[in-house]
Amino acid sequence: MLVAVWHEPSRRCVDRFGTPDKIAATFIAHAYRLGIANLPDGLSARQYVRRMLDQLGIGQELTRIRWGSK
Repeated sequence: MLVAVWHEPSRRCVDRFGTPDKIAATFIAHAYRLGIANLPDGLSARQYVRRMLDQLGIGQELTRIRWGSK
């Protein structure tokens, strides 16, 4: 999964079966696995997810990300 998360923004393309909310959930999971202190430019997890979605050109309409039971 980490490889898929890395390749999407590096190639600037989206998995054709992925939906913006599922891709956002994957990015938030990746951010927490990486550790908040290790995110680029001191971003929070939410800022990191928004940056990744913006790079892919998807999810502009998302205001919430489902994460676990939250």
